Formats: sequence, C-alpha cells, structure tokens
Amino acid sequence: MFRLLRYFTITSFLAFSLVVVVAGVIAPSSIKRHLLEFAESKNVALAQAFANSLWPRFAPFLTHVEELNDEALRAHQETADLRQAVLAMMRGLAVVKVKVYDLEGRTVFSTDPRDIGKKARNIGKEYKGNSGFLRARQGDVTSLLTHRHAASSFEGTVAERDLLASYIPIRQPTQPAAIASVLEIYSDVTSLVEQTNREQRSIILRIIVIFLGLYAFLFFIVRRADRILHRQHDELQAARTELESRVKERTMELVAANRQLRAEIAERQQAEEERRKLEDQLFQSQKLEAIGTLAGGVAHDFNNILTGVLGYAGLLKMQWRNESEIEHAATVIEKAALRGSQLVTQLLSFARHGTRQNIPIDLEATIEEAISLLRRTLEKNITICRSARLEKAIVLGDPGQMQQVLLNLAVNARDAMPEGGELCFGLQRVELDAAWCRGRAGLTPGPYYLLTVTDTGCGIPESIRTRIFEPFFTTKEQGKGTGMGLATVYGIVNAYGGSIEVQSQEGVGTTFGLYLPAASASADIAVAAADEELVFGSGRILLVDDDELARTAAADILRRLGYEVVTAGDGQEAVERFQNLEPHCDLVILDLLMPRMGGAQCFQILKQLEPGVKVILSTGYDFSEREQLNLTNGICGVIQKPLRMVELSRVVAKALQSS
Repeated sequence: MFRLLRYFTITSFLAFSLVVVVAGVIAPSSIKRHLLEFAESKNVALAQAFANSLWPRFAPFLTHVEELNDEALRAHQETADLRQAVLAMMRGLAVVKVKVYDLEGRTVFSTDPRDIGKKARNIGKEYKGNSGFLRARQGDVTSLLTHRHAASSFEGTVAERDLLASYIPIRQPTQPAAIASVLEIYSDVTSLVEQTNREQRSIILRIIVIFLGLYAFLFFIVRRADRILHRQHDELQAARTELESRVKERTMELVAANRQLRAEIAERQQAEEERRKLEDQLFQSQKLEAIGTLAGGVAHDFNNILTGVLGYAGLLKMQWRNESEIEHAATVIEKAALRGSQLVTQLLSFARHGTRQNIPIDLEATIEEAISLLRRTLEKNITICRSARLEKAIVLGDPGQMQQVLLNLAVNARDAMPEGGELCFGLQRVELDAAWCRGRAGLTPGPYYLLTVTDTGCGIPESIRTRIFEPFFTTKEQGKGTGMGLATVYGIVNAYGGSIEVQSQEGVGTTFGLYLPAASASADIAVAAADEELVFGSGRILLVDDDELARTAAADILRRLGYEVVTAGDGQEAVERFQNLEPHCDLVILDLLMPRMGGAQCFQILKQLEPGVKVILSTGYDFSEREQLNLTNGICGVIQKPLRMVELSRVVAKALQSS
C-alpha cells in the first residue's frame, strides 16, 4: 500500500536528471556564453583599433590588392608593412589569425602564412556563402566557436584548440554609417573553454555531492516515515478489523433486537386487537345485559298480568262449561295469554332469569329430534343434512330450551333461504385452551362441544351483525317476526356457560357456532314426565304475592279447587298472618321477589316458627344455586309464573301429599 521509497527514488532520479541538465547544459552554456562575449569584446576592440589606425593607411592598397599577383603581392612593401602592423597589434593577445574581406566577399588580406607567396590560395577567393560574413556586412558582429583538431592550420599552433571566429564590420572613419570591409579575427579561447569545463565539472560535482547528501538525508526520513506509516497502517488495519468485528457483532445484536422489537410490536398489536375485541364483547355483553335486565323486569310484571288473565280464563271455562260462546271466548283468551306467556319465556331466557332445568342432555339425540321435526315442517326446497356426528355428546341444560335453540336457528335459516337451499347441522368435540378463551368473554379452558348450524341463504350484512342478538331487533317484514329468536338463543347459550359465534358472507350463507361445555359421558339422560289432569283438594293455604292481580287470580283458582285461602301482600305481612292463624295453614305459596321482605327471608322465618311448614315457591325467575341450597330444605315444589290451573292444582296436591 505504501510505496514511499519507490516514489522517492523515482522522484529523486527525475530531480537528479533535471539538476544534471541544468548543471551540465544550461549553466555551462551560460558561463561559456559570458566567456565568449568577453573574448568577443576583445576581438571587437582589436577590430576597432584596426579600423581607426590601420584602415585609413592601407585602405587604398587593400581595395586594389586583387590586381596584384601572388608574387607581386608578396614583394609589395605594403603587404609586409600591413602584416607587421597587424602582428604588432596581435602581440600579447590570444589572436591567431586576422583576415579582411571586401564587401564582395573576397579575401584581400590574411595573416595566415599560407596566404603569402606562392601558396596564397585564399587571396581573392570569395566567401559569399559565409553566414558570419553576411551578417557582418549587414552591420552585426557575429562570433562562432570552433574546435581545431589538425595542426596544419595556423602553422601548427592551433592543434586541438578552441577558436573564436569573430566577423566585425569595418566602417569608414569619414562615414561611420558606411561599411568599408569585414574583418575576421580568430582568437584562441582554449584556456577559457578549459576553465569553463573545470568550473562546470566542479559545479556538477558539488551538485552531485549536495544531492547525494540531501538524498541520503531524505532517504533516511522517508524510510523512517515509511516504517511509521507501515506500523500505523498495521495498527489501523488491526483497529479496522476489530471495528468491523464489533460493528458486525453490534449489527447482529441490533438485528436480533429489531426482530425482538418486531415480535414485541406484533404481540402488542395482537394484545391491542384482543383488548379491542374484548372491549367490544364487553360493551356488547353489557348492552345485552342491560337490555336483558329491562326485559326481565318487563317479563316479571307481564307474568303477573298473564297470571290473572290465564287464571280467570280457566275459571270462566270451568264455570261456563256448557255455554259454548263464553267457553269459546275463554279459550281464545287463554290461547292469547299462553302466546304472551311464550314471549315472556323467551324474554326471560334472554335475560337468563327464566326457570330452567340443569340436567344431562344428549346433543346428538336433540339434533336428531329437531331434524325429524324440521323435515315435516320446513319447505321441501330446503335440504337438511348432517356434516359431523358423535356417538354421544352430553351437556348440562334444559332439554326444552336446547330444542328451542335448534328450532330458532333453523327458522332463522329458513327465512334466509326463500328460494330454497341447504340447512346443515354439525357437532364435534373441541378442546379450548387459555389463549383461545382470552378473546371470548365467559369461556374457560376445557372440553366443549361445537354445534354448528349452516345455511346457504342471503347472509347477514356486516353493518347489522353486532345487533342480531338484541331483543326485538329484526329485518323481517312487520308481522313475520318478533325479533326474539336469536336473542333467546344468545341468552340460553350464555346461561349454560357457553358462547356463540357468527360467520357470514352476503350471497353465500351463514354459520352459527355454539360452544357448549361438555359434561361427563356417564351422566343419566332425563326423560320428560307427562302432564296430569286437574286435581282438586282441601286445606288452608297462605298465598303470598306482592301483585294484587296475580294474588287475587291465584286465590280464586285455589278456592275453586276446594282450598281455604289466606292472602298476604309481602313477606312481612305473611309472617304476621302465619303467626295469627290458629291452627296454622297446611301450605304456603310464596312469591320469591317482593318488597319489604323477600320470599327467601320469609321462608327462613317461617321455618323457624314451624320447622315442618310446607312451602311452594312461585316465581318467574330462575333462582341461583346459592338460593337453591338455602331453600332446598323444606321446599315442596316450584311453580312457574304465569300460573295455570292444571299445573297449579298438580303442584299443590303433590305438596300436600308429601310427608
């Protein structure tokens, strides 16, 4: 990762190359240029002296020298004088040769021995292509550096020498702007070049030494920095690895925490949903309980009214047996009262106040009896079937009420299938756990029987499903339903400690599921007893009831049956009457709910006054187990309001005959 030494070496090489170029090329060239300019200045000074001192004297001779032959030129005195004069000027200078050119480029004078005498081969020779001459003829001073390897030139004095050739324009003294000729001067600059080379080598050597020292110093620093960086890199790599490991562990922890949080959120949402359902169920239960309480109160008062109606209807039938019109009217009144009594019974069943038995019932036999009845009464376009069967399914309850539950659900299904369809009954045993029971109020974990009634009718709209168990709520046309069918089912099932659920889809059908607590399979199945005929008797009866109409009607019925009747309006008055009767009465018919003193308290006091007293309870309600335990000792019977003559005569006669 870190290549500082490599980068440093490459950078150093480039820098060294740059330094060598600067030291070996640029710097020496600059030095050499300055030295040559210095030598050139001397040549220019010599040319100036030649122009000032020798040119005026020898100009005529030099102008016509081409007319002389070599021998004449060599013998000419002015040639020797010019040569001596030029050599005198060159004395003490590093000048090795001087030549003069006219403006045509011809050589008119030269100090070169080869240009004197027979060997004067350059005199008169033209050098028009010489660049130095051409530039000097234009008025510029030009110098060229050359190196002579051969000693033949300049009489053996310039072997392996460095020469500077300067071309200098010679101007006429009288006319400075006019150029008369060009002077070529060769100067020996070997010593200057050697000095320059020495200085160049010295500079390069010093630069190399400095560079090597600096390189060694920087190499040490870079190497140390590289080691430090490598160590820091290793530490950073280790820290990075550790950090990645920690991040990975933390990420796994966060993922696990996120999953746990999601699970907790899901559980909380489920708990909130269950709580909402329980609140809805509680609200619905409280609403139905409030309606049931109201219905129970209304039914209780209505029972007292019906007691009077039924009682006097029976008396009319008994008294006017031979009068067909009166007997017929009494029969119609009795039927209407009995129909009202059935409605009251349904109200009390919904309110869970009605009297009921609590005996073992075989649901399989009950379903088969209901199916047998329905096949004879329902329309032929409705098919009745069974989807599940059990050999034996025992629950505790009232056989009549269980039969009523099935018939109410079947009638409701029939009304949902006006064009025909399928009505199916199912029964299976299920085990409900605590988690399932938490979302359903009133249920406890354990074995249950699930009784299902399914139809293929029009279904129940979702908007009214929460109201179908309310009393008197109906979607049927006026006169085709009382709205008590499903309310009665709800009351009976809840009274048995069960629960009812509804699943419905519009256009598909509806399923009612009844969860009923399972009883022991070894329980004995009860068989209903047959009604008896009207029974007459004799004796004194204390009749206690807070409702005057019911009390009067019951008293008249008992008197017609042959009994002596003493009445009381509440429990306190009954105790007083009982204490004052001599002898005491043979039987007490006691209403359970009364003002000032109720039936239960009155019964206990009567038992204290006379332990052998015989008591019949008259009520429209189903008293609790605690009340049953308190009243069991000494109670001879229970009669359900509204009172009917046949039932009243049978219960009273049975109580008086008991020991």
